[in-house]
Amino acid sequence: MSEPMNRDETVPVTVEELTGTESGRWRVVTRDSSHLVDLDECTVTRIPGPSAKPTINDRSRPLRLIRECRVGSRGRWLMEPDSPDSPVDYFWHVSSVIQRIELIPPTGHPAEPEARPVDEVIP
Repeated sequence: MSEPMNRDETVPVTVEELTGTESGRWRVVTRDSSHLVDLDECTVTRIPGPSAKPTINDRSRPLRLIRECRVGSRGRWLMEPDSPDSPVDYFWHVSSVIQRIELIPPTGHPAEPEARPVDEVIP
């Protein structure tokens, strides 16, 4: 795992990879969506962008395992089913290529990450 880059408060703290051993809440930005990865609560939520198609993962799900979550690669993780009585053992998610992974500051506590167009320039 890369260490978060120290910057001033106006620029998000970013890393190149999440392995699941970190803590905090992270926004994983892909081509068409954002994913809220809460490693304190062990959940992941897909937030589809304007051009993304809806999926079964567009809600909070318990995170089971991060297989790969690295800038420049497709994200791959497993999620637990909604209930122990579910006929599904787990859900796989494979994202489009990850463009950015940024820490959501603990003071912000947004309910959902804001969707940003992928061509938006970040200062």
